[in-house]
Amino acid sequence: AISDKGLASLAGLKQLQHLNLFGTAVSAEGLQHLKTLPSLRQLFVYQTKVNASGYSELNKLMPRCVIDTGGYLVPTLAQDTTVVKLEQ
Repeated sequence: AISDKGLASLAGLKQLQHLNLFGTAVSAEGLQHLKTLPSLRQLFVYQTKVNASGYSELNKLMPRCVIDTGGYLVPTLAQDTTVVKLEQ
């Protein structure tokens, strides 16, 4: 169970480059503990408590870090092989 409070313990990991927090209870406030990590380049925060304004703030605090919010919608192309089942 990763929380905002637990993120403070990561502040000393100066070589940490990637962190996946998918599905945790962390918020934008808790993620501010990570702004001092010089090597952090990718942060995955899909299905966390970080909202749209939180993403914007984090991008300002950590400009060298890619903050991945997940939730992608990939369109189906005409040339894709798909199976469509009609409801009956």
